Amino acid sequence: MPTGKEKFSKIYDDDMASAAQWLKYGANDKCDSIEALIKDLDSDSIGSVLELGAGSGALIAEIKRRGIGNRYYAADYSEVACRYLRENVEGVEVFQIDLTKDSPLGDYDLVVISHVLEHLEDPALCLDLICENLNFKYMIVECPLEKLLISKVKNLFRDQTINAAGHVYFFDKKSFEEILTSRLKIIKNRLYAPYSKRESLKFEFNKHQWSWIQRLMKSFTMRWGPKYFPLFWKMYWIANHAVLCAKKSEEKRE
Repeated sequence: MPTGKEKFSKIYDDDMASAAQWLKYGANDKCDSIEALIKDLDSDSIGSVLELGAGSGALIAEIKRRGIGNRYYAADYSEVACRYLRENVEGVEVFQIDLTKDSPLGDYDLVVISHVLEHLEDPALCLDLICENLNFKYMIVECPLEKLLISKVKNLFRDQTINAAGHVYFFDKKSFEEILTSRLKIIKNRLYAPYSKRESLKFEFNKHQWSWIQRLMKSFTMRWGPKYFPLFWKMYWIANHAVLCAKKSEEKRE
């Protein structure tokens, strides 16, 4: 049985260009979270930015484009993704690393872990390794919340682990914040209902060759519903939760 990291690595192996385009569509929303969470911080406090689980580099490229920080680093498990990132994103130093076993060493002002923990069977272990091995001022972690009411009802009739995104761990707000607060100090958070833009929805239609009925259903669940009923969506269907954190002192962690 492949692990979560192996599932996502296979997505890159099978069609890196397609995966990169898909990740590019979501980079703006993820970067919006970063800007919203750091807007009250001293701009001089963020120079070096490290993204863990960077994949194709879509998010770190958008971070760089918006001028968040001035030195950029990225790490991923996939050799294919790291090669793509080096070839397509300038000005970013790239590490290949397995976050379930190790963590890059160094000092960074901001560490970004966006839509990564849900791909790991033991996200707590990953955070432990990062907190023990990395020195950082701030960390931003974003994950989808998928254990909401409607999803729980749907899961009575399906195996949630069988999904195109390769998710193997599923959070609600409580479990996500618990895994963070046991290791980090939460400063600020952002909860929002993600919805697909027209171009990304069209990309999904063409990629999966959905029937017109599937397209209609996906249009509602991926675009119209979360766009026009965001409060309902993020309470009962699916939400993205982004959190700005800082390291706890050793005394507080103990």
